[in-house]
Amino acid sequence: MADSNSGGGDNNGESMEEKMRSMLEAGKEQYSGVKSQVGSIRGVLKGGIKATVDAANDGLAKIEESTISIQKPVVEGMKTAEKEGAKLITQGSHIYERRHEYGPHIVGGSSLLLGGLVGLRRGRIPGAVSAAVAGGLSYAFVYEPIPLPDLPDMIFGKKE
Repeated sequence: MADSNSGGGDNNGESMEEKMRSMLEAGKEQYSGVKSQVGSIRGVLKGGIKATVDAANDGLAKIEESTISIQKPVVEGMKTAEKEGAKLITQGSHIYERRHEYGPHIVGGSSLLLGGLVGLRRGRIPGAVSAAVAGGLSYAFVYEPIPLPDLPDMIFGKKE
């Protein structure tokens, strides 16, 4: 009995070397099975990542197209408004420079309009006072030159 168990063999008569070989073969089979499972998982993950990236790129492209389609008319409208505004400012400055030609008309019209409106609403004396104030202010604006480039400094104070 001692002889059958001695020498590293088991009850079936297998040697230790054969046992190691069989265990090694079983390990290789398990490794190849795990390797194929990892490969299939890797393929699924790559496909999922690729699909996600493609969907994100499509979404971003659609957002960019809609932004451009909205932005284009807005920018064109702003350019048109800028051009028209520049024309209006130029015309306004030309009219302002020619204000001396229409001085009596401006002073009389502003006095009559404001004085008449206040007079109808509040009475004769407040109407006369407001007509005098409106006439005085319009006279000052017509006949006293207002330096337009320095106007912001006059209103908001000079920055030093």
